[in-house]
Amino acid sequence: MEFIELPTIDDISYFMDANSRAENDSANRVREDILLSLYSDFPKSYFTDETYGNIWTDIRNKFRKVIDSLYSEKFDKVVLEKKAGMSHNYDFVVKYYDTNNNILSELKLEFKNNNTSIDKLPQILELYDKDMSQEGKYKMTNYTYAEHYYENYLDDYLETDDTLTVEKPDLDVYLSKVSDIKYKHPFFQNLYKSKENAKKEKQEIVNNSISSYLEDYANTFDFTEIEKKLRESQSDKTFLFWNGNDFVIDTINVANIKFGDIIKIADKYIDLQVDGLQYNLRLRFNWGNNNGVANPRWKFTFINK
Repeated sequence: MEFIELPTIDDISYFMDANSRAENDSANRVREDILLSLYSDFPKSYFTDETYGNIWTDIRNKFRKVIDSLYSEKFDKVVLEKKAGMSHNYDFVVKYYDTNNNILSELKLEFKNNNTSIDKLPQILELYDKDMSQEGKYKMTNYTYAEHYYENYLDDYLETDDTLTVEKPDLDVYLSKVSDIKYKHPFFQNLYKSKENAKKEKQEIVNNSISSYLEDYANTFDFTEIEKKLRESQSDKTFLFWNGNDFVIDTINVANIKFGDIIKIADKYIDLQVDGLQYNLRLRFNWGNNNGVANPRWKFTFINK
């Protein structure tokens, strides 16, 4: 089996019970390990357990039914392989075999809990602000948000809190360290440890920095490389949603997408016209790890036209 540790009998409750936002990552790993197990040799006691047996049986039957339906030809067995880590934009590879153990077909599967369709997802892609520069992967702008924040708002942020005593580093050092979520540099350690001080004032400064950046620079963005990235990351992928009662399949075809004009510029996001697709695209900026402290990034979401 692909997972290291066998899920416990009561782990199946993760499909039935809501979890807090803080628990999302760990809960999703358990759900993925359970799905991985449902085409494996699995203890029969899980399906006959007095408390959880009916839930295990129901989840297994619904999952197998939907996975089997994704390949229309005759096959002998199904094998799931888990694909973890940032290098993959999907959770599983599903392989269909014939009686001679030859692969007939395979597909990329991305699993999302507590959802029903692609346009309801909080994000479909996440990219770091540092990669948006002309020296980065996606070449969206000549002037990144982090540069804008450093040069126009960071001093105001520092002035709100007299516990911020570590000297502000030079711009090149700041840009090289602002994505480090372990806060190894003394300046960022100081920011992190003091994040709760003058929180309202700091939040207002950060909010103003985002809205001013989008207002001043969004119309200069070049989305050529991001369009390519979206096409590469979302092609040939099937979405599997669990809505709390059943599994739902959704797909998109991004092969012929073309980005158009900016439709809207708001305080924290811009909406972009996408031709060749049933959805438009929202690019939302946020600080991944504490506002104004670390990990500036962009999140991409499909929105209805």
